[in-house]
Amino acid sequence: MNRALWIWWGLLLAVLAVGLESAGRAGPKLLLEDLSVRTWTKEGGLPDDSVTAVLQTRDGYLWVGTMGGMARFDGVRFVVFKPTPARSNELVRVSALCEDSTGRLWVGSQDGGLLCYTNGVLRRFARNAGLCDQTITAIAEDAAGTLWVGTPLGLNCLKGSEVERFTAKDGLPSDFVSNVHVSRSGTVWITTTAGMCQYKEGQLLAFPFQTDIPGRSPLYLGVYEDRQGNQWAFGDTYLVRIDKQSGEGRRLNYFHSGDTSSMRIWSLCEGRNGQLWIGTSRQGLYCFADNNLLPLTLRGGRLDRK
Repeated sequence: MNRALWIWWGLLLAVLAVGLESAGRAGPKLLLEDLSVRTWTKEGGLPDDSVTAVLQTRDGYLWVGTMGGMARFDGVRFVVFKPTPARSNELVRVSALCEDSTGRLWVGSQDGGLLCYTNGVLRRFARNAGLCDQTITAIAEDAAGTLWVGTPLGLNCLKGSEVERFTAKDGLPSDFVSNVHVSRSGTVWITTTAGMCQYKEGQLLAFPFQTDIPGRSPLYLGVYEDRQGNQWAFGDTYLVRIDKQSGEGRRLNYFHSGDTSSMRIWSLCEGRNGQLWIGTSRQGLYCFADNNLLPLTLRGGRLDRK
């Protein structure tokens, strides 16, 4: 993966940390000048500099997954967690994080299956052998408490002690699941290397999605729903409202400047006032607000306009 991913994941981690410190504090509209940036690396306590997943759980802790393991951040220091029983040379390459409705933290790994953190202990999922693959690409929970787990070889549906598997034979556009997102309406959005589909009322339904750039790979598609219920799709070089496929409010934006051949959007995160923070490779960090796309840069420990 592109090294720029890790750089901008680190910056988004810093933005999230600012939100952690200010959560629940009323005040005027957040301005760029209000944001300070602090960077953490392996020297500062991270298991590894390659950050692959970030999640703030309901208890306020920030969990960080890396290629060298997982750590919990309390605003002061990182505490590294290993599976129990631990082996001295065991390395968990974290690929996805998800907190379920009961407060359990689910951890996806590369080649190591699914793990679960509960009651202070990190353990491997007892039914890993029943999953489509031991590399986890995405995890999401729906309103019924069902856990959806994406892998390169299909989609897993975890209901209690049961594991149901879906592949292209069952209606997935491709076996390689790159992203899973559950909307507030209950629809499960699944993106694969061959396109998107929805799981609604017990069925996988194809969701045709067109862009104005023929030939762009659907591999990098992702879906995100903000607090207002707006549904966004993002990919190589675009951000689009998929709940408004046409007409005013579609808000389709392209990143034309520079070399876009190897560029992609890696992540989307909503700010306290509804801004969308967009992490990319090749072109850095963007803020999308009031229908404007603002490129940002880091100067003197603060975010500023380019």
